Amino acid sequence: MVFGLVPANAVELAPELRLPGLDQVQPDIRRRPEPARNVTPRTRARPELAPLGARVRAFLLFTRVDLKLGYNDNLRADERPLSDLYRVLTPRLELRSDWSRHALKVGANLASARYRDFPREDYDNWRAFAEGRVDLGRASTVFGNASIARQQEDRAAPDSTLGIEPTRYRVTEIGAGWSHPFGRFEARLDGTVRDYRFDETDAAGLPAGTLLGEDRNRRSLRGEARLRYAMWPGYGVFLRGAYSTLDYDEPAPSGITRDSDGYEAGLGLDLELTDLIFGSAFVGYYRQRYDAPEFDDNGGLGFGADLYWNLTPLSTLHFEVRRSVQESIQPGASGYLSTDTGLELEHELLRNLLLVASTRYTRRRYDGIDRQETLWQHSFGANYLANRHLQLRLQVVHRRQDGTGGGRAFSQTFVEQSIVLQH
Repeated sequence: MVFGLVPANAVELAPELRLPGLDQVQPDIRRRPEPARNVTPRTRARPELAPLGARVRAFLLFTRVDLKLGYNDNLRADERPLSDLYRVLTPRLELRSDWSRHALKVGANLASARYRDFPREDYDNWRAFAEGRVDLGRASTVFGNASIARQQEDRAAPDSTLGIEPTRYRVTEIGAGWSHPFGRFEARLDGTVRDYRFDETDAAGLPAGTLLGEDRNRRSLRGEARLRYAMWPGYGVFLRGAYSTLDYDEPAPSGITRDSDGYEAGLGLDLELTDLIFGSAFVGYYRQRYDAPEFDDNGGLGFGADLYWNLTPLSTLHFEVRRSVQESIQPGASGYLSTDTGLELEHELLRNLLLVASTRYTRRRYDGIDRQETLWQHSFGANYLANRHLQLRLQVVHRRQDGTGGGRAFSQTFVEQSIVLQH
């Protein structure tokens, strides 16, 4: 299947702002290689257009440079829009193993952005990562990943301070897991530890010199267990349970401690109707408990789905919905409940021309305060694979957010065109 343990490029603070990828989806090396199934335009192999890399003993070294030119009509996602032109240079190195058993991948990338009229928006983000898999016997697998990244918070994120400069932070992530099939059953355990370190920054609406940031420093721990039973080929039911903790270094400016812990439990279904419809869905219960007596515990119905429909051999419709509890720095709010729904269409117009269009709706309901936000995000992208070494891309994104009870409202559109050189 094309879904599963697919690592993100970086740990996201606002996953609902994620844009559809224009890259071809690569197999997750933390899973044992499987025969190609449930192929979509972005997962279809194109060996005549794939970079070959350079041989380094038992590894392949892949290099890539992405030069992006863009225009944003509302840089700070504010009611008073400021527009600007910008460019982003993104070099990337990746070393992948070429072994018959086990797998290892290490790499690093840099994203250097410069704005024409607003240099305070400039940034130099970077990330270094490693992923690997150890095959035990004929079926068991132990896998893991580690990364450290320097990032910035999207100006459209719900916790953006709307300050003079974007909020910047460093995040470290370590994860590990184990999977083993036995008979019709498959068991999987995995856990992740993340550590966030925020820079201090000025916040809009507060006296000059008032800095925020260090009070957001935190560590999160999450463990998940899943047991799947294959009813018949293409169908399986699974039980999943997860437990997480969140520990902040310091109380919020109001003096409230935001530490919490929570759990999730649910029942799900995997399905494969030949190569036409495939994916997974689950429903269950979640509960988040807060140490501070000022915050009420939060719980309710949890659900999610990740479904693909191959309309034709060249077109795939992807539907995704998820409800989750997210952190918030809004005064008086313990967090917010995010219900996120997305619809995405992939189309292979030509063998070397991929089109991706999507629309996403997000509803945020804050706990503890009377505040709600609704966000619509529409995007269109095209990727022209000229040959093994050159790609030309275009992406257009429009966001519109409305809010009540002090929630932010803004409209934002940006256009980006890219030249990708790779080897």
